[in-house]
Amino acid sequence: MSNQGKRRNQAAVYEAQFTAGVKVDPQDPDHRTFLARISESDGRKAEALLMTENLSSLEIVRTLIFRGKLCEAKALISQNASSRLKPEARAEWLLEDARVNLFLGRFDKVIDLTTQALNQEPTNVSKISLHQVRSGAFFEKGEIAQSLKDAEAIETLSVLYPAGPSSFLSRVHKSKCVARLSGIKSGEILLKECWWIYKTGKTPQTRDSLVMLARAEIDFARLQGHCYFGWAILTALLSQDSGDDLFLGLSFLDIFLSEVACHNSEFLTTRIREAARQFSRIQDLLFDIEKSEPDSETGRKVVLYKKQRKEPKNCKYCPETLDLENLLKVTHVLLGKQKILISRSPFSLDSLDTRSRILRLLTVLAKGSQSKSEIFDYLYERQKYVSHLHDNTLRQSFSRLRKEFQISVLSIDGIVNAEDLYSVHG
Repeated sequence: MSNQGKRRNQAAVYEAQFTAGVKVDPQDPDHRTFLARISESDGRKAEALLMTENLSSLEIVRTLIFRGKLCEAKALISQNASSRLKPEARAEWLLEDARVNLFLGRFDKVIDLTTQALNQEPTNVSKISLHQVRSGAFFEKGEIAQSLKDAEAIETLSVLYPAGPSSFLSRVHKSKCVARLSGIKSGEILLKECWWIYKTGKTPQTRDSLVMLARAEIDFARLQGHCYFGWAILTALLSQDSGDDLFLGLSFLDIFLSEVACHNSEFLTTRIREAARQFSRIQDLLFDIEKSEPDSETGRKVVLYKKQRKEPKNCKYCPETLDLENLLKVTHVLLGKQKILISRSPFSLDSLDTRSRILRLLTVLAKGSQSKSEIFDYLYERQKYVSHLHDNTLRQSFSRLRKEFQISVLSIDGIVNAEDLYSVHG
């Protein structure tokens, strides 16, 4: 095989090496781009490397897709996906072509391309990705049993790379399939297992994986008519940080479709219009949900959500209180149900399973401006707040948040506020 051919296939090997813990040359430009794109979930960094490094065409395409630059990716695929390529290399290009078509909403084309690629003797790593992409296409077509079959094929292959991101994402996807085929409760059990795997570090704790979990929560909420505004905000924050413009656009659309009112709704609709002009997937979804019978599974569940939406209890989201632009600037997000605190810059995750007092303090602060007495009463239910006795205890707790998590807590005239903190559960 020529040097160019070797480099073309090298990127496909990196996921296997990374997940198996094999050390590779950190100076290899393809490897650095892979780490930026997968491990660090930094699309902008990966794209910057394209401008300065001599990368393989295959890795360039993958990075363009990650950044949502589908037209450029499609053009490069057309130049390189020759029928004269050896089967293994051709499978790689068919895979990337399928990814582009999945984002464009051409699900039949995706199924055709991935099926062709699976017949081209791909590597095991590529087989996992091909089944993953085809499973997504079957899912959107409403062929849930076929989608689940592909997800289970990934599970069989994933014993080779148990810590790999593809293996984990297939588990998340499987929970959505099972929810439709065997009931919400069965799907929720699987999704809860996925949260445990992520939280305990059994899979790389990347932004991408967290976005997939949040989007699964959105899907489950739609199935039950529950408000999913908080999860949509989380996906927007993470996509904004990672430079994934396509998923950022989808996140803004999810915020809009949650039907929670924003007093600066013009900001939201402007961002959706910009994303729709850039990505046909978003434009197609907007058209799809206007149909009486949408074509895609996502479109069908959006319509179902509108019909059966339940008002969330204790919902504070209203035109007078919700400022979306400021909300997108918060630095910390609390996932109360999962007992996780997420820091955005640098991205990190803290489990609060064994820290009930910190979790309760964060929970009450995330509700917005509170008096010291309200906070103390929430933390110490059996004691009555007395200023000169308990202010020092509260100050120590606030100081601990600043030092340990860099959360800024302001106390002015007895009113406490943590503007850097947002709770998904409101």
